[in-house]
Amino acid sequence: MPQVSSTIHPFQHTEKFQKICLLRCIRPDKIVLAVSSYITEAIGKQFVEPLPLNLEACYKDSGSTVPLVFILSPGSDPMSALLKLAADNGAKLQTVSLGQGQGPVALAILKEAASDGSWVALQNCHFASSWMPAFEKYWEQELTSTDKVQPSFRLWLTSYPSEHFPVAVLQNAVKMTNEPPNGLKANMTGSYLMFPISDADFFQGCSKGPTWRRMLYALCFFHAFVQERRKFGPLGWNILYEFNESDLRISVRQLRMFLEEYPDSVPYKALNYLTGECNYGGRVTDDHDRRTLVTILASFYAPDILNHDFSFSESGLFTAPPDGDYNDFLEFIKKLPAAPQPEVYGFHSNADITKENTEVNRLLASLLLVVPMEDNKKKGKREEEEKERERAAAKDKENEAVSTTKEVKDKTEKEIGPMTSEEVMQSISIDILQKLPNNFDIEQAQIKYPTTYYQSMNTVLCQELERFNKLLTIIRNSLLELQKAVKGFIVMSAELELCGRTLVIGQVPTMWAAKSYPSKKPLASYIADLIERIAFLQSWVTKGAPIVYWLSAFFFTQSFLTGAKQNFARSHKIPIDTVDFEFEIREHPDALTEPPQDGVYVKGLYLEGARYDYTIHELGESLNKILFSKVPIIWMVPGEIKNFKAYPHYLCPLYKTSDRRGILSTTGHSTNFVMEVKLPSSRPQAHWVKRGVAMLTQLDT
Repeated sequence: MPQVSSTIHPFQHTEKFQKICLLRCIRPDKIVLAVSSYITEAIGKQFVEPLPLNLEACYKDSGSTVPLVFILSPGSDPMSALLKLAADNGAKLQTVSLGQGQGPVALAILKEAASDGSWVALQNCHFASSWMPAFEKYWEQELTSTDKVQPSFRLWLTSYPSEHFPVAVLQNAVKMTNEPPNGLKANMTGSYLMFPISDADFFQGCSKGPTWRRMLYALCFFHAFVQERRKFGPLGWNILYEFNESDLRISVRQLRMFLEEYPDSVPYKALNYLTGECNYGGRVTDDHDRRTLVTILASFYAPDILNHDFSFSESGLFTAPPDGDYNDFLEFIKKLPAAPQPEVYGFHSNADITKENTEVNRLLASLLLVVPMEDNKKKGKREEEEKERERAAAKDKENEAVSTTKEVKDKTEKEIGPMTSEEVMQSISIDILQKLPNNFDIEQAQIKYPTTYYQSMNTVLCQELERFNKLLTIIRNSLLELQKAVKGFIVMSAELELCGRTLVIGQVPTMWAAKSYPSKKPLASYIADLIERIAFLQSWVTKGAPIVYWLSAFFFTQSFLTGAKQNFARSHKIPIDTVDFEFEIREHPDALTEPPQDGVYVKGLYLEGARYDYTIHELGESLNKILFSKVPIIWMVPGEIKNFKAYPHYLCPLYKTSDRRGILSTTGHSTNFVMEVKLPSSRPQAHWVKRGVAMLTQLDT
């Protein structure tokens, strides 16, 4: 393994930390394992092993004026444990789920509990950000003095990390966090130790004993399945959902109830609907995530589950257990692999790399948050330079605020040591400004490509030029303003300072992203991509419409697709709402010498989770260690939906970025999802749905 193997020449004598830096360059997916090993050797194993949550110990550390705060994480629900703790201690517990209009209710309950010494749990404080200041004021005035509250009073709070949570409360509180069980086996064990499954009468009392126990195991496996898929990022779920024990608990009770009420058959359809659409599906807000959830559940809640040779994975490693008592099932679960391969969750083996890359990106992003901009020595030097600039500013003209590359270079060469953050900002600004092309001449473009009834692409082009002009303007102006602020000619506003700090760490500033197309690229790649997009549009303006359109280049992709449909609908005089696309793969781009009569040729797309197999001319499995593969040119053929012919295919979602998740814009379109593309496939659609296969218009690098 790269994280533990001997380093190749000439790096074999490097220290452990230096090897981590080397891994960052050649195998970033192994950084988390290497960091964990480094921490274990440096300060001890206890710093990398999670501690089990001891709620009783936390309770003893608290007091009537010391609140207890649960910092929530997806999949964890502390309320069942809290209810049990209250019952064990004979305490009365009142709960309030915070949200709109619940502030006054919570205050009334707090007043009552403080006087009678009962417990109060305020759930989901992150949903009541507007009420938090009022809560903080009440807490400071009424709940911080032992004279005003009974000794047995306890205040429990649950919240996801939120900038609106009262700092004073947090600093004085006992803080706890409890992540869901890590791993399939731990998750399954936790489910079987959960009430009511752990209750002997409930487990053994169903009249359909073997069927009930087999389907109960399948349901617990499904619960672990959907939770573990979260580790794989957007490949598993577009949005990270908080599936928890309450979803499993209600589904377990419904399963037993339906088996009791239908003695002659198993109502699979009803069970799939209640569990997939209501219990778990009630949390799902993304249409493609819903498709994934329902597809996964259908493979568990199916007649095949009762076969003795049923397997939960294609490899056959995860089989259904033989019938037995409660302890037999626990023993069977203990024998499950501790670290199963991705195939058990329906993924290709490459998904492990994706999971590790996701963890690494989260780790590195967290590290960037604690990186200081400059040390005290450099800060003092900068302050002296600022005073000199202020004196010089009275004599210089304002246009001298923008330094030339030569000036920065000369200054850098004279100094010894690293550049200050301001110098880095200045250098980056100059470099980007030199690369940025001029704005498009919209008036000339509108003259050359006027709005016409039968050619919607003219309108699409002019609208794209306007969008890119706005983006270019804000980038150029912000960089010029930043240089002036660094020179001391204008005040460094908070927005400009944030812009500069973001540039220094190689990220795209927020003020740019707000006016930009969606992108996850770092700064250098983003600028290169922007220049390439502008070059594509400039070529269109200069030379005319291309034969093959670079779909990734468009700011608003949906307008381009609508334009292609409009051209077809208007030329054939049919309603546009009866028109959609069919898709044909063009494997030989050299043969495309002229545009199609109807529709458009598009390029620039990537497949994640699969590839286009040129030997069988359909969707195929990814090659090992190749996470993304280029999609051949696609001919988007518009036509009337009623004339479309059915053929074996996978309905593949197309997204702008690898995040996949998006929000609905004011136009009703998602900011990320583009469309669904039919890709030929002889495999069933469920196979690719579990694989998490999707197309992207751009990569992250």
